[in-house]
Amino acid sequence: MGRKTKSVLGLLCRIIVCLCCLFALTATAGPASPAGGEASGMISDAPVEGHVDPMWRKFFRGVVNVVTGRGEIPRQLGIHASREGVWKGVPLGLLSGVIMSVVRTGTGVVDTVAFMVPAPGYL
Repeated sequence: MGRKTKSVLGLLCRIIVCLCCLFALTATAGPASPAGGEASGMISDAPVEGHVDPMWRKFFRGVVNVVTGRGEIPRQLGIHASREGVWKGVPLGLLSGVIMSVVRTGTGVVDTVAFMVPAPGYL
């Protein structure tokens, strides 16, 4: 692995850790209630809680997909080799594994970076 690749990966890891910490701090902090303890005139907590859980799932799904994306190559090799036989399955599995690895890692990066943006079907 080259020096530039290591520095980019280190920067990405630091950004992910900072985002996790920031999100954990904001997710655990509840809204301040008025002195009387009633939430008069305040927006209900229910919609916020309804948004936070899908955002957490999206973020962690993205992190898992980034980390495990390269595992698609041996997985697809095994699937195609058992279905098609070794001679036909290994080249197909290798090609399919590389494509699925790129797709899974790419969607993981998008989910990790854009976890604050609500996706259709979540809300």
